[in-house]
Amino acid sequence: DPVRVSDTVERDQYENNLEFIGLIIFQNKLKPATSSAIAKLKYAKIRSVMITGDNALTAVCVARDCGIVSREKNIILGELRQTSEDSPTKTVKFRNVELIDPDEKLLE
Repeated sequence: DPVRVSDTVERDQYENNLEFIGLIIFQNKLKPATSSAIAKLKYAKIRSVMITGDNALTAVCVARDCGIVSREKNIILGELRQTSEDSPTKTVKFRNVELIDPDEKLLE
């Protein structure tokens, strides 16, 4: 049966009787000119800002690889969380990137 957008499909409905046939790993490498461009911007005192929809830890890794953030700097992530569904109150949880378990699901 074709699946329509309005249909509710349970994950286990499709994820059964499957056979593992392989693994694909994607790696987005920096373009060769990226790091030198970031270095020139820093030298000119122009602030670089990265905007991404990627996972926060991936973004931190890319920022370090291209020189936006020094590897020696501590990075603190702030996660805005609603205290409950009924409450408009929100809390902010701050965490040091170095102390986050890579397998932990971060809010995205």
